[in-house]
Amino acid sequence: LDLDGDGVQDGGAEAGISGVTVDLYVDADGSGTVSAGDTLVGTETTDGTGAYDFTDLVPGDYVVTVTDTGGVIPPSNLSGGTDPGAVTLVAGEDFNGADFGYQPTGSIGDFVWLDLDGDGVQDGGAEAGISGVTVDLYLDVDGSGTVSAGDTLVGTETTDGTGAYDFTDLVPDDYVVTVTDTGGVIPPSTLTGGTDPDPVTLTAGEDFNDADFGYQPFITVGDRIWHDVNGDGIQDAGELDGFAGLTVRLVDPGPDTTPGTLDDIVVDTDTTDAAGDYLLTGPAGTYVVEFSNLPAGYVLSPADQGGDDGLDSDVDPTTAFTAPITLTGGQSVLTIDAGAFEPARIGDRVFVDLDEDGVFDAGEGIPNITVTLSDGQTTVTDADGFYEFLAVAGSYTVTVDGADPDFPANALQTVGTNPAPAVVTAGQVLDTVDFGYIIAGPGILLEKDPATQTVLVGSDVTFTITVTNIGNVDLTGVVVVDALVPDCDSTIGSLARGTSTSYDCTATAVVADFTNSATGTGTPPIGPDVESTDTADVDVVDPTITIAKDPAVQTILVGTNATFSITVTNTGDVDLNNVVVTDPLVPACDNPIGLLPVAGSVTYSCAAMAVPADFTNTATVNADGPLGPLPPVEDSADVVVIEATLAGRVWLDHDGDAVQDAGEPGAGGVPVDLLDGSLTVVASGVTDGNGDYSFTGLDAGNYTVRVDSTALPAGSVATADPDGVLDDETVQAVVLGDAITGLDFGYQPPVEVSGVVWIDANGDGVRDPGEPELGGVIVSGICAGPDGILGTGDDAVLPNQVTTGSFTFSPVPVSTCEFTVDPASLPPGSATSTFDLDGGADGTSIVVVPPGGRTDVDFGYQWAVDLLLTKVSTEGNVQAGDDAEWILTVTNVGVPTAFGTITLTDDLPDGLNFVSAGGAGWTCGEADSVVTCFHAGPLAVGDSLEVRILTNVDEDLSGTINNEAVVALAGDFNVLNNTAVAGVGLLPATGFNLGDALTWSLLSILLGAGLILLTHRRDEDHDLARNS
Repeated sequence: LDLDGDGVQDGGAEAGISGVTVDLYVDADGSGTVSAGDTLVGTETTDGTGAYDFTDLVPGDYVVTVTDTGGVIPPSNLSGGTDPGAVTLVAGEDFNGADFGYQPTGSIGDFVWLDLDGDGVQDGGAEAGISGVTVDLYLDVDGSGTVSAGDTLVGTETTDGTGAYDFTDLVPDDYVVTVTDTGGVIPPSTLTGGTDPDPVTLTAGEDFNDADFGYQPFITVGDRIWHDVNGDGIQDAGELDGFAGLTVRLVDPGPDTTPGTLDDIVVDTDTTDAAGDYLLTGPAGTYVVEFSNLPAGYVLSPADQGGDDGLDSDVDPTTAFTAPITLTGGQSVLTIDAGAFEPARIGDRVFVDLDEDGVFDAGEGIPNITVTLSDGQTTVTDADGFYEFLAVAGSYTVTVDGADPDFPANALQTVGTNPAPAVVTAGQVLDTVDFGYIIAGPGILLEKDPATQTVLVGSDVTFTITVTNIGNVDLTGVVVVDALVPDCDSTIGSLARGTSTSYDCTATAVVADFTNSATGTGTPPIGPDVESTDTADVDVVDPTITIAKDPAVQTILVGTNATFSITVTNTGDVDLNNVVVTDPLVPACDNPIGLLPVAGSVTYSCAAMAVPADFTNTATVNADGPLGPLPPVEDSADVVVIEATLAGRVWLDHDGDAVQDAGEPGAGGVPVDLLDGSLTVVASGVTDGNGDYSFTGLDAGNYTVRVDSTALPAGSVATADPDGVLDDETVQAVVLGDAITGLDFGYQPPVEVSGVVWIDANGDGVRDPGEPELGGVIVSGICAGPDGILGTGDDAVLPNQVTTGSFTFSPVPVSTCEFTVDPASLPPGSATSTFDLDGGADGTSIVVVPPGGRTDVDFGYQWAVDLLLTKVSTEGNVQAGDDAEWILTVTNVGVPTAFGTITLTDDLPDGLNFVSAGGAGWTCGEADSVVTCFHAGPLAVGDSLEVRILTNVDEDLSGTINNEAVVALAGDFNVLNNTAVAGVGLLPATGFNLGDALTWSLLSILLGAGLILLTHRRDEDHDLARNS
């Protein structure tokens, strides 16, 4: 049994199959299969280890095939070997490779059913399976647990009459099961049993029968909104009309269980049809039904009238919600009705007719008077004496309670009757049922507003007191007394009939509820004082709220969930509205609680999913008190994530000792992979500039760290590995909470040795600026082998390097090495070694190569400098008294460039007088007939420098005059060519011409002027331009 399907029998873990029949045929036609002409050689049955053997076979072509006539091989796929298997047998051969491995196959199933109670469990016969449902099975290629783009469809099954399905002949792998229901046979429902898609990891031969899918059918709620003409809340005979176009919603009242608050969840919405009918659906649960969008002027009828749930109205007219309804899966309730009618309005004023005009005027209303409608409704007049009743069409009476403590004394009704009749039709507004009074005698009315107010503890409370003379005479000595609020005491004095006065007063820093009374008294002209008292209630509230998020600290495994318990408590003395919890980091903890009564508390759980790292989570609660929003209150909880980490370093072990020595740097930019127990790469990284790497967030298990050593310098050699095997990887077991470090890998990079060969012009053994490198020179190298001794048989000979001025050997062992310049490769000439690293100045350096290599293996050479001086005169002969110009040329006929100052000296002989001297780059001067010129150099091989010296010849000289010059340069080894001499011939200063003499003699005779002898002196002007 090839359990892992790799085609290899893995020791004792994969047992052989006994009792399997195997046939052997002579492959007569060489087809490699069992053909018609092939001959059966024999049949063998595997033993207890799964082995079989055909013996005594002659050489030839055979075919082996498994027949398994006993059917002992379990359902499986052939994963090892080929059936039939072709074998060519040679003489004497024992062929033992005709193996057959079978990987057992498995199955995945099993039910799709109606989960009526939503508990995720198939409850026997009470919850039937759903037949005809299509189910797909995918190979989960990317291991995501969902159906992804690259996943492969294995097959599709359809549930049978019991809701069962089964995928068979499956090899071990990762799969995903998903319900597609292409026929749409599943009713509207919620998945309550199983997960869709459902990931399954199948092992060899496993029959997985837990891929179940339970569906809880939706509930249904109906039925209609009707026109309740008489407003009695009962669907009477004849009340057949419904309201079309009204909105009906199925509402989950949320965690606070109170409809109409912020945590409400609208599950379904419908609009009534022409008959007023509606139908709502949703998952099983507890709901209320909300009715809205009534026609203008209509109100909801009273609920639960008459005792017949099929005919009554089920909605509370004040909230527009029904009572909660709890329904299980598939349950239907079609008796949720609502009646609506158009009410009449009956009102309007109870007032003191101060000006006795029979009409209500501003300021004449009597507040806080009880008024009753004959159908039993009761109300109280507001500050302006206004009242109103909503009623169905009919005949009523309206009664003012004259015994009400707030009703004025000595009041005589002058407007309306008490009780007063009121007859209304549907929708009628009857606002003429007024009750007007005059005061027969003196009277006073004190009103303290507002009648009720709510303030925060410690706040100030302000009242407005209005005192009105409602009697028929003027009053004097009018005063107001307020025992609890002295600031409200007031001496008004006189108050004319029908007039009023108002003022504000304040109670400061109120700390408790109280009812405040103010009494106004006045003195009429005749009779006792009159008085009026009014009260105002002050409700002092202290709205506060707390939030607690538990646990304050929790420790979880990386990638798991952090669960919190949040408790919100109303710790104040008033109900709070719009209570909302927000949690920016964990939105699952957001909770619109809504109403929270005094001492009310809500506790719920929420979770942060797949937490990757430590964090502090803060939840904030906001709420509205009776006077507005409260300050936000928050609480925090810390989540500590424990995980496994692996870390290490890749470094350059220059000395190859497998120890991280000081100065041995990390190798940055090296890829490092992390593999799991199946050798699948689960994470990848790159070492940082210090060579460090790390892998975090690991689950427990065995991991392999693998370094990509190809990213290291070419030729690097592994010297250190955590497990001691220098194979670029190591295996490490990890337990959650581990922080494993020190998984370090060392590599010895190739060592380089470099240097230069240069012309040491001044021979000082130091490479000075301007001294050039020398190319084309051959440098050889040899290094001591493992014995550490040069000149023995294990020495390592390095490939020769030809300089381009510089040279580099790489790789070079960390050892003692000898580097030698091949003298034959040096330029011709007399070269002298002036520098090598070991101080021998012999063209050979024996040096120790450290782990970091070296760059200072230099060689300096000095060649002998040879300057040649030549000197010529620009004229072969000159007359005495004329100029003579001399050209001196200095040429570098040596090997190297000539560096240093070149000195040219010309000691003029007697009779030569200095006129000038110069040349490009030269500085010349003359003293005591010695001309000296200097040039700073350099002078390259073969190049020349020219100086011109202009002289004047004395008139009394004759014959030949010679001029000698000398050139000098430090290091010029050949002085024989440093001197040059040149001469010129001298002509007489005066000349005689016979023709000229005869001519002048003849002219003298003719002119009688005597004989004149002319002489011609040559131009004595020293014209430098002529001589240059």
